[in-house]
Amino acid sequence: CEMRDMAAISFLVYQFGYIVDAARRAKKNGETFVGLDVDDGDMLAKTEVGDSELSRSFTPAEIKKVIEDNAEALSSKSDFRGDSLKGIKSGLDKMQARADEAPHIERPLTLDEFDDKFQKKECVYGVTRDSANKRITVVFRGTDELAFASNWKANASIIKKNASLPVALNGTLESLAFHTGFYDYIFDETVDDTDAAGTTKYDAILSDVKSLHAKYPDYKIYTTGHSLGGALSIIAAFYLACEPDLPKP
Repeated sequence: CEMRDMAAISFLVYQFGYIVDAARRAKKNGETFVGLDVDDGDMLAKTEVGDSELSRSFTPAEIKKVIEDNAEALSSKSDFRGDSLKGIKSGLDKMQARADEAPHIERPLTLDEFDDKFQKKECVYGVTRDSANKRITVVFRGTDELAFASNWKANASIIKKNASLPVALNGTLESLAFHTGFYDYIFDETVDDTDAAGTTKYDAILSDVKSLHAKYPDYKIYTTGHSLGGALSIIAAFYLACEPDLPKP
């Protein structure tokens, strides 16, 4: 079941990225995109939702409705036509059906964070909450056409580099080395000029995880991803497991 669930959300971040991209294009062209708005700061949110927390939280059923309400805007992408579209909807229905097996929990499965704002230079990730299984999962998107050059630069940077040693491992290891491209995608400084100097992508991910875990302290932390995302998830899992304030695997 865990493998099935991890695979489902790993591919969900691809489709959600295409939806957000279509919303951005619609805004740029002065067109309406129903159910999802991208503001001037490039932050995404559901429209007509007053609760700021819920405005950034999407259930599988809500994502499906956004797809259905914007069929024409999304149809330029082959994934959202014909059998591919049927497959996406079927997958979302199955995810929602599994979530609905826990009727006593409100909104049991949600995509609570999604960060692709600087995908031309940074990795793309989402954070899901699964209350039925008490899981918080960081899911990394794999190599994708929306960030082709950046993704393949990371993939191709295969030389190993010395990495920062987590404090928890001081005295146990002399050194640590990772694939340069994958490591830099996690530990390079963020592009966002509103972030404090020295803030890395890992810092941003950790902030999202800790924020959600503070609300659900008995949940376990998972990481997953497909392709490039799988490699990133392994590095992230290693460092998250060394965080003193987070649960261990």
